[in-house]
This record gives sequence, C-alpha cells and structure tokens, in this order.
Amino acid sequence: MKRVQTFLGGLFLMVGVVFCAAAAAMLLAREPLWFFAVVFAAVGIVTGIMGLVMIWKPLHRDRVIARLLESGTRVNARVEYIGQDGRVTMNGRHPFVIRCSWMDPVTGKSWLFDSESFWFDPAPYLKDRQTLPVYYDPANPRKHVVDTSGILPEGS
Repeated sequence: MKRVQTFLGGLFLMVGVVFCAAAAAMLLAREPLWFFAVVFAAVGIVTGIMGLVMIWKPLHRDRVIARLLESGTRVNARVEYIGQDGRVTMNGRHPFVIRCSWMDPVTGKSWLFDSESFWFDPAPYLKDRQTLPVYYDPANPRKHVVDTSGILPEGS
C-alpha cells in the first residue's frame, strides 16, 4: 500500500511539474497566454502539492512508528477486538484491525489502541494471546503503535 501511495505521489508530482513548466513556457512566449498560464500554474501547483503529501505521509508515519518503538512507553494492552474496521472501505472491502485496551494506573483513564490495518484476518496468528505490547507517547497517548512484529507474517 505504501509503495502504491509513493508511486502515485511521484506521478502527481511529475504531472504538477509538467503543468508548471507549461505555464512558464506560455508566459515566456512572444504573446503570453495569461489566462491559460494561470490555469496551468494553478493545476500544477495543486497537483504537485498533492504529490508531495502522498510521498511525505507514509515516510512520516514510518518515522513516528520507529520513534515510538525505540523510545515510547511500553504497556501490555488487553486484546478486545479482532475484526473488520467498518470506518474504512477500499474497493468495497473493510480492512481488519486489532483493538486493544489499557487502563492507566496513575490517572485511571482507559485507552483504546488500534493496530495498523490488515487485509487478512489476523485472529489465527494471535492464537490464545490475551495481550499485545503497545508503545505510546506519554505526552500524547493517541500516538501509539500496537507491536505485532513476530506474531503476524512479514510484510503485513
């Protein structure tokens, strides 16, 4: 999924550059075509920004996950739910998610942690596991990662 998003981001970025170059060529012509140049520049800028975001977002997410696994607070959260995430739909299908809960003993507040999405049912791989390790940022527990490495197949 990340490869597809990065590829499409690169494609959008190239299209944006081509449109901006075409706008510059129109402006440098003997008789500038101002209206078309502005339209081409606007389309190029918007498409280029979309491409940059599509490239940046998965890279940023990978850095956040690596930072949390390295320096986040580790807790063992109880597995509450393994099933499809109805909030997300792609090609008419819902991905699977593992939802874990944990209660902070200091504040008494309960937290729900969702794993990354999977396009297969992870339940058979978890067997009888009651808990999974979760790494979170104590300053913002919404930034978290459910560690499924070593449990689920590689590349999942």
